[in-house]
Parts: sequence; C-alpha cells; structure tokens
Amino acid sequence: MNPLLYLWMYESWIQDLREDNESKRTYAILTGSFANMELAKKMIDKENPTFQSSDEDFEETYRMIEEDVANKESKTRRRAKKRKRYGVMNG
Repeated sequence: MNPLLYLWMYESWIQDLREDNESKRTYAILTGSFANMELAKKMIDKENPTFQSSDEDFEETYRMIEEDVANKESKTRRRAKKRKRYGVMNG
C-alpha cells in the first residue's frame, strides 16, 4: 500500500473518531442538562471561556490603536513627500 495513502486513511480515521467523540460529548451534556443545568453550563463555558475587560482597558487599547495609525500615516506622508521631491515613481 502506498505510504501516503495509508497516512491519509489513518488521519481520516482519527478525525472520524474525534468527531464521534465530540458528538457523544455534546449529547451527554444535553442529556445531563435536564438534571443539572448549572453543571452543563460550566462544562460548556469551560471549553468556550468568555473574556471580560473594563472600560479603562478598552479605552487604553483604543488609544494605542489610534497612536499606531497616526504613526503609520505620518511615515506614509514622509515617504510620499520624498518620492515627490526626488521624482521617484511607483512600480
């Protein structure tokens, strides 16, 4: 048997097992949620955590992005002026 074909078949088999496992896990959480909703919610949240930040963190991040954009614009303007001054064309 071709080694590449064998490897492809093996990886496909492993992926099928992972998908089957995930399907069974999801079904188990659904079934268990009828008996204990909080535990089911914890199991779902453990895999998909939610992140929270304060308004101050958001404002600081926004300020950093604005500064970065301003720095890039000023560099672009300087380059354009140099190209215009020295007659350099794009291309």
